[in-house]
Amino acid sequence: MTQPSNLPPPAAKPRRSRLAMASLLLVSSPGCAFLLTAIFARFKLPEVVYEYMFLAAAVGFLVSPFLAIAALVVVHRSRGRLLGMGIASASLGIGALVIALWVAAVPNRTPHSPRSLCAANLRELARIVAVYHFDHDFHYPPSLGSLPRTYFTDWRCFQCPGAKAPRMTGTYDEQLCCYRYVYYPDDSIEFVDKWGMVLVFDKNANHHKEGINVAFINGRVDCMSREKLVDALSAVADNKDMSQATRDSVRKTLAEVLAEAPHKRESP
Repeated sequence: MTQPSNLPPPAAKPRRSRLAMASLLLVSSPGCAFLLTAIFARFKLPEVVYEYMFLAAAVGFLVSPFLAIAALVVVHRSRGRLLGMGIASASLGIGALVIALWVAAVPNRTPHSPRSLCAANLRELARIVAVYHFDHDFHYPPSLGSLPRTYFTDWRCFQCPGAKAPRMTGTYDEQLCCYRYVYYPDDSIEFVDKWGMVLVFDKNANHHKEGINVAFINGRVDCMSREKLVDALSAVADNKDMSQATRDSVRKTLAEVLAEAPHKRESP
């Protein structure tokens, strides 16, 4: 029995949009570049190979949103002949998420921001003081200006990048130092918890937008408000487990901080 000739031909099977697939591959290209770098690290390829690899990945990531949008339009107009709406949407979502995370991280985490450079300076000063402390029978330097020149190689670690103080021209002068040092005159602090003991912090006139950079004796650096700095210094000054000389020294620094009128914070 023959089939009537007036029946419509069977519908073609929908195929997946190549634009959608290409957008998904390109949006994942940075991750693929990091994976390939890890795989080929043992082969010691020339640096230029990795540079071109990440350049191509960056270009692919930037092109992927346009391909995804084009795929959405083409799939929508195909009236069922093409698939890939979900793939293109996923590509757009992944790209938007990566860009949002990057934008959120850049203002506070860029290694060249004044606040980050200031924190790096404080971390270096805390390290220098710690080396001096171990070299001199667990005694701290009386001041930052008393540190021998052999303990540091670059005087710029004594200046906050956001400071308005005049720049030094090659010789270290404590009067131009942008950081305030807390002197501990004896070893009574060796027998207490030093987690919250302030060592060096940026001066009031150089505060950044987010707060004051503070280095502690154990080497960690935090950004805190002026009120929290005062609380940290007060806790040490009121600690009866420390010697009277140490408490008096910290009280002197605390009085200097309290005597300063809070300045308008500068942008980092």
